[in-house]
Amino acid sequence: MVLHFPENYLIHIKTGAGICILLVWAHRILGLNVLVLGEGDQVDIRPGQGDPHIVVDMSFANTCLRVASVTLLDSTKEPNEQLITIYPDPDESLIDGTWKIPARGYGKSVLEQICDNEISQYLTGEASRAIIEEMALVTDANAQTIAKYLVRNKLSSASGEKISATKCATGQRQILKATRFLFDRPKLEDDEVSIYQLRRPLHQHTPAPSSIAGALQTVREHDRTGQEWTMKFWNKMTKVTQMLSILVLAFAHVRDLNE
Repeated sequence: MVLHFPENYLIHIKTGAGICILLVWAHRILGLNVLVLGEGDQVDIRPGQGDPHIVVDMSFANTCLRVASVTLLDSTKEPNEQLITIYPDPDESLIDGTWKIPARGYGKSVLEQICDNEISQYLTGEASRAIIEEMALVTDANAQTIAKYLVRNKLSSASGEKISATKCATGQRQILKATRFLFDRPKLEDDEVSIYQLRRPLHQHTPAPSSIAGALQTVREHDRTGQEWTMKFWNKMTKVTQMLSILVLAFAHVRDLNE
């Protein structure tokens, strides 16, 4: 209902865990604005512009006696009217580390699908693999660049006005571990990524890496419309890499990623 009528409804989630998954699903996949509240009305992260469609309340993360819940609110009423609240089944098993297995290699599979659909008719499997391996490095480098701009906003609990913004630190090793996980490259090292460092976040006018540049040249030699096609392909690859970079940053804050 929030997805189809965002101006009429609001979701309020109380939880002390699973924040990364909530953000990726709600904002990156569904395109909704999310507000995450921590201790003392501190805003940990606020993806999206405008009023939030989903509010995630982590303020009781250390209070084991309170139960997580999801509440649907009618935001047209003042104050917001509670329509329904869902609580977890006490007999339901908690998600543990084994549920992370299906996410391993997700970034690699996304790039494989694009290469299969877009360029397999022009290139060998070896060339496609080279593209996928190099774009994993570009994704890591882009995530490191984005991380430099991430800040954590703090709100005044009384007025709700922003009073300060502090740097939201995401370590290079954290990002590398997340890239290893999402591209299933456990032996990936920092020195492989270092040559792809970007001065600013990746965009469609960023020069393509060598494997992509060579592949696009091959396509142009096979197809008269290759010039236009290659521009569209690189534009698609940059958008996908931007998405994967955000995913890497989200997974960089997941504990015990390899367990």
